[in-house]
Amino acid sequence: MDEAQNFVPSGGPNPSTESTVELIRQIRKYGLGIVLASQAPKGINHQAVGNTANQFIGRLTVTVQINAAQTMAQSRNAFLDNLGGLPLGTFYAAGEGTAFSKIQVPICLSHHAGPLQEDEVVARARRGA
Repeated sequence: MDEAQNFVPSGGPNPSTESTVELIRQIRKYGLGIVLASQAPKGINHQAVGNTANQFIGRLTVTVQINAAQTMAQSRNAFLDNLGGLPLGTFYAAGEGTAFSKIQVPICLSHHAGPLQEDEVVARARRGA
């Protein structure tokens, strides 16, 4: 769910807040997953964030958002160093019951001008990349 703060805002509720929070609860209850993506973690409803088992935090450059991410990390007894200067593909990750640790992930499609063509997808699938 990209720009999750639009569907489950931290301020006053909107028409989708209650149903989206309930959907997230049910997803977790049944052991499934949902990705809430946002460049504004402070803007996401605390009930939605509280029902996520895994959290990934990448580079943030706005002080308010950095502070919000630090607050999230404090609940896991962690401090996230240099959020404004993280290189591409570097995130802080935490699973259920774990503290945040810094991870490096490969950049998949970020360097393409648009979606891959069908033959490019097939070629990547064949080489396992």
